Amino acid sequence: MKKLISVCIFFSVIANVLKAQQTYYLSDIDNLSAIHSVKNKAKPIRYNSLGYCFPIDNKDIIFGGASTSFKRLGFCLTYHMGIKNLMLPEGERSDFQYDNVVNNKWTITGNTQTATAVRVSACFVVAITKRWPVYVGPGIGYAREFFEFIDPTDNKPKWNINPNTSDFHPNYTAGTFIPIIGRFLLNVQYDYYPQSIYVGIVIRDRFAYEDIDEWK
Repeated sequence: MKKLISVCIFFSVIANVLKAQQTYYLSDIDNLSAIHSVKNKAKPIRYNSLGYCFPIDNKDIIFGGASTSFKRLGFCLTYHMGIKNLMLPEGERSDFQYDNVVNNKWTITGNTQTATAVRVSACFVVAITKRWPVYVGPGIGYAREFFEFIDPTDNKPKWNINPNTSDFHPNYTAGTFIPIIGRFLLNVQYDYYPQSIYVGIVIRDRFAYEDIDEWK
């Protein structure tokens, strides 16, 4: 009788161990399935462009780019940097600051030049087709203004930055990425301040479209 009880207890322990092991393996299978599902999740399309801004109502020199990530909807960030604000304006630049000119009551001609320093926009993306998105959104830019005055040391007109009128300005952006041929796309964008048309070139990743048919 004692042997029978011992055998029953032994098999009961074995059964519990096997049950626990089975639960453990099933849990592992569920975890692996979840990991596999995450790995196989359809990835978005990403485009990155570099290009030049053609001015509409000014003589600014601006280079920049745009980066987007989207499925049916998505996000786009545009970023531009002005070159003219780092260069001499159209004319001779002076070392005299604006406050020096005003305090000494030198002649300020009233002529000004504005140059964009930086400009960024955060845009909402909608896919017209699976490969062709459009985007629109608000942004902000910082522009420097140069003023002209008569330098009394040589009686010539010269330029320098007016810090009182250099400031941030709102911007509005709208654009699109247009597939051209092969892996090449054209990025065309309009910016409100300063008004310009940005044209950029994209060379997409060769695997950019590999999950395009798995979008939900």
